[in-house]
Amino acid sequence: MLIAEKIRRGMTPEAARHAAMREFGGVEQTKEEYREQRACRWSTAVAGCPICRPHVFKRPGFTLIAVGTLALGIGANTAIFTVVHSVLLSKLPFSKAERLVIVWSVYGNEGRAPASGPELMTIRERSRLFEDLGGIWAQSGALTGEGDPSRWNSVW
Repeated sequence: MLIAEKIRRGMTPEAARHAAMREFGGVEQTKEEYREQRACRWSTAVAGCPICRPHVFKRPGFTLIAVGTLALGIGANTAIFTVVHSVLLSKLPFSKAERLVIVWSVYGNEGRAPASGPELMTIRERSRLFEDLGGIWAQSGALTGEGDPSRWNSVW
């Protein structure tokens, strides 16, 4: 566009091209200026913001706390969402998981508890309602001997 403007003013095409190149600057100079701008874009954006500049450069402690708080918040949200997704939102790793049931034993007015091994064996032998039947039991206790007692948990 600069060459066309100079030709319109009366210069020859070759002279207009040389004059435009001198006025515009060398290609290498332009590349170097662009690289400098690109490399410092984030810092010049922060430094150019009149509200951010005093906080970022004059109060590095505030900046460190703000960035740390943001990082901690983002990390906590990611961790919580990962747990919620895996526990509540994703499907169970069973085919036809909607058909899974829990079998409880009821003890009068005392409440309920997981069915015992003999009860599950009786249900397996006598009932045709279930395709398959399995059980899990959890137990805890204290291990004593020499030294301090320690608590243990087992699942079988």
